[in-house]
Amino acid sequence: MSLQPYKTLIVDDEAHCRNALQRSIEQYCPQLHILDSVDSVSQARVSLSQYTPDLIFLDVEMPGEDGFDFVEQLAFPIPIIFTTAYDVYALKALKEQALDYLLKPVEEKELIAAVNKLRQKPETVQRSGIAQKVALPTAQGFVLCCPDEIVRCEADGAYTRVFRTNTPLMVSRNIGYVESLLAAYCFFRVHKSHLINLHHVIEYVRGNGGTALMSDHAQIDISKRKREDFLLALS
Repeated sequence: MSLQPYKTLIVDDEAHCRNALQRSIEQYCPQLHILDSVDSVSQARVSLSQYTPDLIFLDVEMPGEDGFDFVEQLAFPIPIIFTTAYDVYALKALKEQALDYLLKPVEEKELIAAVNKLRQKPETVQRSGIAQKVALPTAQGFVLCCPDEIVRCEADGAYTRVFRTNTPLMVSRNIGYVESLLAAYCFFRVHKSHLINLHHVIEYVRGNGGTALMSDHAQIDISKRKREDFLLALS
């Protein structure tokens, strides 16, 4: 499987800043694929329930919850590049172990240098499914599980059924939470109810949105709007 583009989320309350950053990324950073661009922390949480970004461009000052509030709420660390018109937050961003801190308007050279840090520090983005365990909450406590052992996850109301290479597991959180927990690994939300491990995809069958045949013999339908991104992730 070839190296995939870094799936990217932009969070900024100012539309002109989001648009300018998106244009710069498309022009200068072809290794990034923009999943979504939203105007608030609350919308960013919605986006995380639908997508699994490898990188987030995050404004600091926004109405209501700010960028630092959002970072504190992440269930699993995701590389962050802060973008702001003020330099007074640089030290705090450093303490949050941000990948970089860019002042608006974002300059081309600084943007490229910040994005290049993703490859300079491969331990920051664990997209290869390295055998590091994650804690899956259950009614009894939690279970430590290697992401590579997880074949797929299926929504079950406020719970999530996790199908592993050994025994299945009922997680006492919704699928959006599980998706954010596995965001640093090779998982893809193919449908509002299904999150799959790309390493366990055996075959893709064309159809309406298509079907992914998994290593556990499950056949998972892919939504029409996710098909293009899914095929890109597999390429």
